[in-house]
Amino acid sequence: MITKDLLWKGIIEDFIEEFLQFFFPDLFPFVDMEKGFEFLDKELLQLYPESSLGHRFADKLVKVFLNNGSELWILVHVEVQGYSDQSFSERMFTMFYRLRDRYNVTVCQLAIFTDESASFHPKSFHYRQYGTWLDYGYRTWKLLDNPLSVLAGSNHLFAWVMEAAWGALSNQGMDDEVLYKQKMGLVRKLLSKEISKEKIRKLFQFIEHYARFEKQELTLNFENEIIKIAKPMGIEELIIEKKLQAAEEKGIEKGIEKGIEKGIEKKLFEVIEQMLRKGFEPEIIANILDVDPAIVLGLKKKIDPKPTK
Repeated sequence: MITKDLLWKGIIEDFIEEFLQFFFPDLFPFVDMEKGFEFLDKELLQLYPESSLGHRFADKLVKVFLNNGSELWILVHVEVQGYSDQSFSERMFTMFYRLRDRYNVTVCQLAIFTDESASFHPKSFHYRQYGTWLDYGYRTWKLLDNPLSVLAGSNHLFAWVMEAAWGALSNQGMDDEVLYKQKMGLVRKLLSKEISKEKIRKLFQFIEHYARFEKQELTLNFENEIIKIAKPMGIEELIIEKKLQAAEEKGIEKGIEKGIEKGIEKKLFEVIEQMLRKGFEPEIIANILDVDPAIVLGLKKKIDPKPTK
């Protein structure tokens, strides 16, 4: 399963320009886009090893170059599974001063809260002890403070990413059917934008995996719809290729015989056969059931000996 922290790290890195434009509208005009960006994952891990633990949050450190020739290090912290953490602001300050102490660079921080607690929105850290004092603040962005209708009505690509994140808020009354309509609406909006096929595929992945359906049937329907929509655009093969690649990386040996040797139960084969008879694509079945594509294709040939397209 693709975890939310990995989805955030991937979407920020793949769409860093759109990310900065959306969350840093005051800074973006001063960024020298021609010099590109540098992601400093190694430096972040060395200074703050806690960033690699668990799936509760996602941290990204990126170096940007400004028009005046200077550098700016932007530290982004996405709180994926929020709760009332009284030490959150102190941790933000700790990350800030470690960067300043080690590298002596200009640092800008952003905390993005995607949790369901309306009361949890820390913005600053204050220290007062015997005449020594410190006031430290940082940028924040709270998903719950940005209505779904506003995000959906925006024409900005990253607003649509945040719209997709809304689907994962269980306390907002979005059942499976409503979520399905929202996700399909997002897919259609993305296709109306002039962006590369590879970027569309990456956005599809975020939309598909970030907010999940409770009903397996809707998951299957959504994946099939994605393939159908992608076909006329010429990116169907790209999407299928990535799904097959992900399946192979899970290390399942190929072939029906090998699948049986690995202990795949008879019931699983019955489910695969039922899905094939209902018209689901073999690649989608393999991805959903987490089995080798060769197993599904082998069963398809038994059911329908005609050559597979």
